[in-house]
Amino acid sequence: MVGDRPGALATWEQALILFEWLDVSLEQVRVQCNLCVSYREAARWERAIESGMWASGRARELGEPRYEAMAAGNLGDVYMTQGSWREAQRWFRRAGNLANEHGYEDEQTELARRRAELAVLLRDPSATALTEHAFTLASDSDSPVEAGRSRALLAFCQARAGRLEALDAAVEAAVEPLKQAGAGHELAEARLWISEAYLLVGRSDEALADATRALVFADEVGQV
Repeated sequence: MVGDRPGALATWEQALILFEWLDVSLEQVRVQCNLCVSYREAARWERAIESGMWASGRARELGEPRYEAMAAGNLGDVYMTQGSWREAQRWFRRAGNLANEHGYEDEQTELARRRAELAVLLRDPSATALTEHAFTLASDSDSPVEAGRSRALLAFCQARAGRLEALDAAVEAAVEPLKQAGAGHELAEARLWISEAYLLVGRSDEALADATRALVFADEVGQV
């Protein structure tokens, strides 16, 4: 349900009830993965963790490593959003091990960006290198949305490192593929990193413009 996060959450909750009644285990796992994401976006942390944990455990019982990796990655996002760095690292590591073991390239690409974001938040010295690696993976896998998200993160890294000459090019390279893909949610997240980058270099008008665009999107879709 594009543009209606509360409506999407309600729909997933209704779907879960139906699949529980039908006793369709794999569909329950898929819905719980989506609920984990939706609850995180609504800042309902306990429910997000509950859904992610259930999906991870049930996927393992069913022998569905792709869904287990997906659930683990979602849990990493929840803990990262909360600032629980150690738990985020643990779940990202679990998701990465599964993705590498089974060759899930799409999950590997997403996890590279997630791990880079965590490194940036932790001010890890390897953050820029991890972000560049995430961008390369996304580009090589022909994933414009992930490439755009990684590029926005790279813009922040470059600003923090004082590489001002690369900032505008990084911002343009981040925004355009997300616009073309119609990825409003991802574009809003990218604009937050871009706004932070502009703040670091003292370009407050541009920082305010990008933060305002992100805020407008969040208001429109009801995303906390």
